[in-house]
Amino acid sequence: MAGHAPIPPPKFLEAAQSYMLGAHVCADGPVIYSWGTGDDSTIGIKAIPVDRMPPATEDIHPYDRATTVLQRSAPIPLWGFGMSYCGHVAFVPTGVSDSMAVVIDPGRTEPDNPRLELQRMCAAVLFVHSADRHDLIRPAGKSEPTAITFRGTDNPYPPPGEMRHLWIAAVALDRTNIERFAALDHGHGTTRPPIQ
Repeated sequence: MAGHAPIPPPKFLEAAQSYMLGAHVCADGPVIYSWGTGDDSTIGIKAIPVDRMPPATEDIHPYDRATTVLQRSAPIPLWGFGMSYCGHVAFVPTGVSDSMAVVIDPGRTEPDNPRLELQRMCAAVLFVHSADRHDLIRPAGKSEPTAITFRGTDNPYPPPGEMRHLWIAAVALDRTNIERFAALDHGHGTTRPPIQ
C-alpha cells in the first residue's frame, strides 16, 4: 500500500500504545505493529512477532523484514509502526521536574553506561511518519506506565540501536520526508527507501 494516512490525535496514539503494551507477553519476544486509517476512518492494526517469522533468505534486519511485510499487506494507508517488547530502562535525572528514561533495546542486557541502574520493564514504542517517537514504559512491579514523547522536529535523526529500523520505516511512509534520508546518507546511518 503506497502513501500514508494522517496521524491521528494524541488520545488515539495513547490508546494505540496502551493496546500494544496490554497485549504483550514477554515470552513472545518483540512484536512489530503497523497502524493505519482508511478513508472511512476504519483503523487498521496488523502485528508480526519477530521471533516467529520464517527464516530469511536474504541478509536483512528482522525489523526491516517485519515492517516491509506489514506495509505490503496493508489494505489501507499507514501512519506509523510500533513495537511491544520487554527490556530494561533506567531513569536519569535531568535537572527538570521529570526524569529522562533511557530505554535499552530489546535483547541488550547492559547499557553503554554501566553506572545506570537498570529496571526490567515492558514497553511499547510508536513511531509515526512525522518522526515523532512515543514510548509507554511499565517497569517491573509498577502498575502505572510512564509515557515519554520525543518530537521529530527536535531530533531529525533516528534513535541509536535497533529502534532506528522502525523510525526509518515510519518516516519513509511520507514521501515528502526525502530530505531526512538525504541527511542520513551523509553519515548518520543507513536508509531504507519507501516501498512502492
